[in-house]
Amino acid sequence: MVLDVAVGALATSSPWLFGFAKNKAARNAFLLLGTFGILAGTLSKPEEMPQR
Repeated sequence: MVLDVAVGALATSSPWLFGFAKNKAARNAFLLLGTFGILAGTLSKPEEMPQR
């Protein structure tokens, strides 16, 4: 859960961190993937996961 949000935040900010924000296709792809990662992390409920 926390890792999903962290990876999503990194993916969302990576166009500016790594200097490819002017490339619209790459920027939008990373924004979309990062948004899905953040949503997956915030909407998941680990207490509902089966215990091993």
